[in-house]
Amino acid sequence: MRKHTVTLIAGDGSGPELVAAARTVLDTAAGSAGFHLDWDVRPAGQGALRSVGELLPASTLDSIRRNGVALKGPTTTPIGVGHRSVNITIRRELDLYACVRPVRVWPGAGAVDSGIDVVVVRENTEDVYSGLEYPADSDGAAVVSATLSEFGHADPGIAFSLKPITPGGSRRIVAFALDHARKNGRRKVEVGADVYRYPRTEGLFFEAARELGPEYPDIVTATVPVTVLCDSLVRDPADRDVLVLPNLYGDVISDVTAALVGGLGMAPGANIGDRTAVFEATHGSAPEFAGSNRLNPTALILSGCMLLDHLGEAPTAARIRAAVRSVLEEGRSVTFDLLPPDRAARAVTTTAYAEAVIERLRDIG
Repeated sequence: MRKHTVTLIAGDGSGPELVAAARTVLDTAAGSAGFHLDWDVRPAGQGALRSVGELLPASTLDSIRRNGVALKGPTTTPIGVGHRSVNITIRRELDLYACVRPVRVWPGAGAVDSGIDVVVVRENTEDVYSGLEYPADSDGAAVVSATLSEFGHADPGIAFSLKPITPGGSRRIVAFALDHARKNGRRKVEVGADVYRYPRTEGLFFEAARELGPEYPDIVTATVPVTVLCDSLVRDPADRDVLVLPNLYGDVISDVTAALVGGLGMAPGANIGDRTAVFEATHGSAPEFAGSNRLNPTALILSGCMLLDHLGEAPTAARIRAAVRSVLEEGRSVTFDLLPPDRAARAVTTTAYAEAVIERLRDIG
């Protein structure tokens, strides 16, 4: 039996029970397909901080580097105590420069348009999420302020959040989006940025699109002001195909597109680099639901499907997606977020939902 070793991070809040549900589905599907998922369980997040004194232990990063892939539950980063986001640290340490968030319609989830099938590709390591933020009166702010004051652009007492964007980073994320479109039979890639306000930084995305587009004659490559892109998502979301954006816009727009098809509970995601990839749902840890066994595990199950695609197990991923679709179509064994308020009492648990998906997997064969 062939084997894939995968780092597994349960995360915080609702993460452990969602990861457990997804793991059960993935293990069942793998076993019936003749391969084994060997889970290398590692800590990260607030639980890790309590148990080992670090939000992100070096051993967890080493595990991902060694195995090449990870499935990750949502983690919580303490606010205001000097800790850096676990997600941002993982992406930067492993150079996971491409965040891929497919958004499609699923039965019963409340999509605003039945034709939505979009992939948001977000640059993951630059822009304002690069961690270069300095509170007012900090040493870092003083250095930045002193430098800018030489050009007459700064006053004392200012806080700074820097927005580094490089030509190389812009070029590789646009190339990634074009490659993704070609590999997956997509027809169009739209590059969104605000070149009017940020011509020297976000303008690099448009330059990369103009340079690389001719190398992909089978793909329509377009540059779109991000404000126009947002308008088009409201007016005609089904006409969008692949969107590639700087880090901040990509984060916001991927959440907006998820809302168009029912919310973050239906939105899987992947953070991909040249050597490693981490697969995770796009929602947060929802600590208020920790231990409740009530939340929707679909996003994490579908993130597991992306993991299987990455591992070359696409037929098994397709079987899981078909099982999920069948459960959602029937609508009998779904979590409370997928039901109208007057039927919420009929909702099943996280565990029961996963069991229903497994039962459909057995029916599919």
